[in-house]
Amino acid sequence: MVKGAKDIIYGDEARLKIKAGVAKAYEMVSSTYGPLATNVLLGKEWGAPVLTRDGVTVAKDIVLPDPFENEAAQLVKQASETTNRLAGDGTTLTVVLTHHIVDAAMKRITFGENPMLIRKQINDALKDITRFVVEQRKDVTDENLEHVATVSSGDPALGKLIAEALIEVGERGGVMVEEHDAIGVKLDYVNGFHFNAGTYAVDKLKLQFAPTLVLVTERPLSANSDILPILQYVAEHPETKRVVIIGEVTGDAAQTFVLNQQKGLYDGCAILPGIAGVAKEWFYEDLAKYCGCKVVKPGAVLDNKPNSEGVKPIAQYFGTADKVIVTENSTTVFGGGGAAEDVKIHADAVEAMLKEETNDYKVEQLELRLNRLTGKIATIKVGAATQVEREELRYRVDDAVQAARAAREGGIVPGGATTLLRASQLTTIPKFIADALQQPFIKLMENGAEKGDHRLMQVLGSKAGYGFNLRDMSEKPIDLFKAGVVDPTKVIVQAITNASSVAGNLITTGCMSVPIPVEEEKKA
Repeated sequence: MVKGAKDIIYGDEARLKIKAGVAKAYEMVSSTYGPLATNVLLGKEWGAPVLTRDGVTVAKDIVLPDPFENEAAQLVKQASETTNRLAGDGTTLTVVLTHHIVDAAMKRITFGENPMLIRKQINDALKDITRFVVEQRKDVTDENLEHVATVSSGDPALGKLIAEALIEVGERGGVMVEEHDAIGVKLDYVNGFHFNAGTYAVDKLKLQFAPTLVLVTERPLSANSDILPILQYVAEHPETKRVVIIGEVTGDAAQTFVLNQQKGLYDGCAILPGIAGVAKEWFYEDLAKYCGCKVVKPGAVLDNKPNSEGVKPIAQYFGTADKVIVTENSTTVFGGGGAAEDVKIHADAVEAMLKEETNDYKVEQLELRLNRLTGKIATIKVGAATQVEREELRYRVDDAVQAARAAREGGIVPGGATTLLRASQLTTIPKFIADALQQPFIKLMENGAEKGDHRLMQVLGSKAGYGFNLRDMSEKPIDLFKAGVVDPTKVIVQAITNASSVAGNLITTGCMSVPIPVEEEKKA
């Protein structure tokens, strides 16, 4: 057999595999949907199993034995992870919607309809559905923030604590979630420099460097000659042997950075903030001041050789931090090495600029700068009797924090599944899309041991904004806003957007190929 050969399937056979893979992903993840959902026990090849109701954790664990089915499931997983990354929640909703759109579309294809025309129908319907969902939104209040966190975490006490943390630190303040050994949940506040840029290599875990050197560079580092003086300087400081580089590290420089790290010469990571223009210049300036160093500007020479006075010119570009925590979406620097008085003077100068500024964009950026330099960081510490229970709790708290942030950013709607159910009544969308929009509500009710079809008819016969609270079930629909049964608008929009996208791609797939395993190649 030719090395690297692939197994290939076509047409109906490929579509059956796609449908089966999506269905298996759905069956695994959908049991976590809603406040009365059940746990999923995830066995691991190494270490203890994980018990969780966190949809994104379950989705990440999906690996199917059939390679063709697995390819389809992986695409569904990617869509759900995108929703979670962009909106902080909505993983399970994305999987539920994807499954039902694919299932209905595949039936139409079987009866001879063109897949490309069906995808166009999906994309056209998405515009109307999104518009409808956004029209239902309301701005979030402090009370709503608690409701969103409660719905996401499944625990009113956690919802109250998370809302308290977010309200205390302000719209741009940081909220970290950490594990601790004691049983229970504890909220602490510390000062730190927080920004929304992390590394996707983290994958819901955290990288922690304590203490560490910090290098802030506006100048891109791409060649070995750019990175080697930095790494030599770090290696010469055995008290830390850690470095966090804030800036662009690419090409040979990135490869050398990773290779030497793998050899154990030092520890660290590089983070590229997604900032441009004057905001980027301000960001680097503020972080450098907080850490007690200079910014590496374009054209700066990074020289690790001592000058005539025995001082290494590169030293001025290294600051310090007591601890740096990096997640997949954010970075928080604690205990920067900048002198407190210098940081205060710098912050006062920013505040003076803010008082004089009239441009809305610059006002927003200056407020953000001031918040970072003087901001308070909330740390939610979670603990439980066992590691499995502790991890499950941490996942729920982390998702609830992200959901509450999304609510504050884009507003809230009265129950995500209920809002989509009402969107199913739009006269401008095809029936198969309308049917798919009803399925999250039905699944939500079924996971709560309710008759989904019966409750569906009750909601459709009630006033706008009315539905059911599964935690306090009533005979008739109630006002969901008043009951605190709300979801972030951003989560619902991202879920239907990403589900429609992946469903459209899957149903228009007419051929699949997967690598033939090495063992089979050898047998052949």
